[in-house]
Amino acid sequence: MLWSKRHGLDDAYPLISHLLDTAAAATALWDLWLRDGLKDRLEAALGPDARAWVAAAAGLHDVGKANPVFAGQLASGKDEPWHAGVRRDLVAAGYPLEVPAERVGLLRRHERSSALALTRTGLDFGDSAGGDWLAAAALGHHGRFQVPETPECRAFTRSAGGAWKDAREELTADVTAACGLDPDAELPPATSAVAVIIAGLVILADRTASDLDAVKQAQEDLNAGLLEVKDHAGWMVRRSAFFADRLPQTLGVYRDFVDAQTSIAGDYTLRPLQEAGLEVGDGLWIAMAPTGNGKTEAALLRHAQRPERLIFALPTQATTNAMMKRVQKAYQETGNVAGLAHRLASVEDFYAQSSEHSTADGHGLIPTEFVRNGSARMLAPVAVSTIDQVLAGSLRTKWAHLRLLTLANAHIVIDEAHLMDQYQSALAEQLMCWWGATGTRVTILSATLPQWQRDRFARAYDPVWEPPPIAFPSHNLVPGATWPLAQEGYGIAISVENTADQVSAHLKWAARMKAIAPGARLGIVSNTVGRAQDIATGLQSYGFDPIVLHSRMTAGHRRDAADRLLTVLGKGGAGTGTVVVGTQAIEASLDIDLDAMSTDLAPAPSIIQRAGRVWRHEDPRRSSRLPGVVELPLHILCSDGKSGGLPYFASELARVKRFLTGRSRLAMPDDSQAFVEASTLRLDEIDWTEQEELAEYGRRFAKAGGVVIDAAEITAPDIDFAALMRLTGHDVDEETFTRLIEGPSITVIAIDPDGTAGAPGAWTGSIQGLEAIKATDRPALRQAMEATVPLNGKLARRALTAGNPWNPRSRILEGMVPIILGQAGIGYDPLLGVIDLEAGS
Repeated sequence: MLWSKRHGLDDAYPLISHLLDTAAAATALWDLWLRDGLKDRLEAALGPDARAWVAAAAGLHDVGKANPVFAGQLASGKDEPWHAGVRRDLVAAGYPLEVPAERVGLLRRHERSSALALTRTGLDFGDSAGGDWLAAAALGHHGRFQVPETPECRAFTRSAGGAWKDAREELTADVTAACGLDPDAELPPATSAVAVIIAGLVILADRTASDLDAVKQAQEDLNAGLLEVKDHAGWMVRRSAFFADRLPQTLGVYRDFVDAQTSIAGDYTLRPLQEAGLEVGDGLWIAMAPTGNGKTEAALLRHAQRPERLIFALPTQATTNAMMKRVQKAYQETGNVAGLAHRLASVEDFYAQSSEHSTADGHGLIPTEFVRNGSARMLAPVAVSTIDQVLAGSLRTKWAHLRLLTLANAHIVIDEAHLMDQYQSALAEQLMCWWGATGTRVTILSATLPQWQRDRFARAYDPVWEPPPIAFPSHNLVPGATWPLAQEGYGIAISVENTADQVSAHLKWAARMKAIAPGARLGIVSNTVGRAQDIATGLQSYGFDPIVLHSRMTAGHRRDAADRLLTVLGKGGAGTGTVVVGTQAIEASLDIDLDAMSTDLAPAPSIIQRAGRVWRHEDPRRSSRLPGVVELPLHILCSDGKSGGLPYFASELARVKRFLTGRSRLAMPDDSQAFVEASTLRLDEIDWTEQEELAEYGRRFAKAGGVVIDAAEITAPDIDFAALMRLTGHDVDEETFTRLIEGPSITVIAIDPDGTAGAPGAWTGSIQGLEAIKATDRPALRQAMEATVPLNGKLARRALTAGNPWNPRSRILEGMVPIILGQAGIGYDPLLGVIDLEAGS
């Protein structure tokens, strides 16, 4: 018997059964998961039998398992008790297992054998993958497109022919017929995009069909006589119905709002931008408006116009967690499977709920086992993620085609888009090209989007669109028109101070504010973690009790700090005399309301966003906390030295300073776009006398070009196998490869064995205890993840020298580095987070 699966099963599962299962799973995905717009594109390319062709592509993905090396497990590094019986049965059935040793390794990859069995072209690098997409889909179903080289092709011909070839041809004919196609039908050609989409669907269908519970159910039905291996048509009918019933509880099927406007906006009267969201059709929608215009609700109202998946992307983990709560509230009556996707998502409350929690009868958003971990979270009907998870779709990485399918099969919302730097914008540009080619709805939200960024995204999405001059506030549809928005004006009272000592200047500002307004809520934003820590330490010596928030804290510590901020300074919070110190983590969508702020000089979009945390809500108590002040106060510190502006370009900050010099007030929104445009760095503005700055600017673009996919190749009318191979690469860490940060970049697990360091969130057990955590022990895994801290640069290099033995049972912990606090000069302060014990030594 030719078999396909054995691990975790009492008996081997027949190969034909798995092939038909995968075809059946593909029909369920087509009917319930794939959005209408993608179905239309597949049907336009493949004709009215597109659904059947997709099912056949999925069903035939493993036909290459009918080869002696896989079937006989000749390349297995360990003999299992059942191997001998399988080999005996194969030989008795006429399938020879004599394969020369030098060919065994060449036939190990069954996905390449499947492609060789299905190819209509020969799989040469220059051959059309669009004309041979059935083989291409099989070739890529384990994550990478790797064309077999000549020795593999020869080994396949010489050692997998005869009875093996006959078996593959019979399987191919049987599966094709079971899908409703003529086995002799000519393969319709596919465009590059269609070939990539089908390859992604095959992966997802294979995962769905390979679920252990699904396979066991089929075995039970076989034993009960409800399924018959030789009744291929009957198998397809029963298993298609099975996967259609099962899909809502595993991958999830999008459930629409009952009353979208009420669920999203409640009883409030819609603002103009939100009303526009109800009318916007297909395309790229760019909404540029200040805080208070209801951009989030506008995006959700736009989403509700189509019953399709939603991916909502934000710049930071903190803002992603906060947005998840807002999206949960909007979807509370729907019962949707959902994913929260970022590096530390597993420690969040969303994943504390049981995956057995029913999605029926409107239970809000819930996780399931199928979409609980890693990049699978992005497959959920509703996914809220950091922007890294979206931008990872632009990288040459393993599973790139599945990521691209996932991103094309949803409405994509990107919040705070201006926070993407040149590197991230280059990644996003490739995705915009992909989304435009696949007709994917994309919504971009920003209060400060510069024209270069808008034009770059818009032209990638629709190359023939002619961008008009940018206006603020407004919303644009690409392709389409621009509509201005009316906005009540307000003023920002700015005071600009030049200083050689930013820490001291921030402290003096806080002391002055404390003297004149003891109850005022103050915020201090530094561009670097080290300076933020020094400011917090100084504030303590001044008698303040600051709240600190930055990236160099354990996940548990950072979450607790963000929660405390939202409780004290969020909408309706009653905090007085509070001082918060942080980095860029404060500026992006954290819904806190301060009375006054002092900030390091930063790019114009960041200055505006930081000011957006001040006077954010109407608060009748503000006048008592900050008497006599009639406009939002913003104190801006300009460093006399170049290092004080890091991590930003000195040339860019010089433009910002030049715009602000001589001004005591910014009139918003009138001055907003002019400020952003006047402060935007252009190539001719780079400080050419400083070669390192020019080199850094070039590095940002060069790195993007080195790791990013070429969207022009996958959206062209046709694609060859060489280009398809360039699409995929190796596994990457999304947050490392989608951001330009000083290398190395690692995640450490902070260990405080006896609790003496008093590090919030740290692991208080031993390294051996961490290593022993099983993948199924979610409470322990959450506790371990709460102790994680991202490090880069010199602290990361030191952490890597600690050399602690590390062999965890859980794959989630595998790539992390355990550090006992105090090792390698890495300490922890209960207020400040990770500290450098060797600083100044």
